[in-house]
Amino acid sequence: SVSAVTAYTAHREWASRPPDERYASVQALYEAARVRRQRIEERTIDSGDFRTEADDDDLVLRETSGRTAALTHWSFGQLATIASAPPNYLRTLPAEIASSAINYGLERVRREQHQLFVEDTAPWTVHAVTSPRYARVHHHELAARVLDLMAGHPEWHLPLGYKDGEFGAERVPSGAYLGDRDMFLFLVDGNRDLDDPTDRTHAGLFRGFILRNSDVGAAALSLDMFLF
Repeated sequence: SVSAVTAYTAHREWASRPPDERYASVQALYEAARVRRQRIEERTIDSGDFRTEADDDDLVLRETSGRTAALTHWSFGQLATIASAPPNYLRTLPAEIASSAINYGLERVRREQHQLFVEDTAPWTVHAVTSPRYARVHHHELAARVLDLMAGHPEWHLPLGYKDGEFGAERVPSGAYLGDRDMFLFLVDGNRDLDDPTDRTHAGLFRGFILRNSDVGAAALSLDMFLF
């Protein structure tokens, strides 16, 4: 029931991911995810211990300690949603007005605590603002499990695709993507075929899976397994 959607999803990732989110191997993706995890911490903060303010044309989060942190496009949207303010509209406003609107909403919010997913060294950047109950699965942990699978079963590999999603370019390993909001892994086992008695061509079926995860709340952890 997911085969058509799965094929299109994998193609969309291949066609749309920018070069800096593409990795030539699962090992390279794992290393990038591990380094990213080492510099980001999870921290619980009370609602009254932070507000936003304008920094030139940008909006930043300021804690009562005086420390400020930049917001990503995603964490800005999360913070605006917590404050019951429409993020797309706020992005069209001057930073001072957007900051006032969010702060007004934060004063009325019922949630007492929030979980920040933030850089642990300067310059600080908030990657996510979630509930303290948010169950985060880290990208490097999942990538490590995939590496274990590949070590025990070397037939699993990334499929070949045109470099950087450009049709007609050199064919390189594709299917390993890591961005600021999610991770996407697409692996196939094209070496061992399974017999399909309904297929008169006897071409055989091969296995594949898609693993998707977000550590900032952009998507649920999902594993789609399929035959092709």
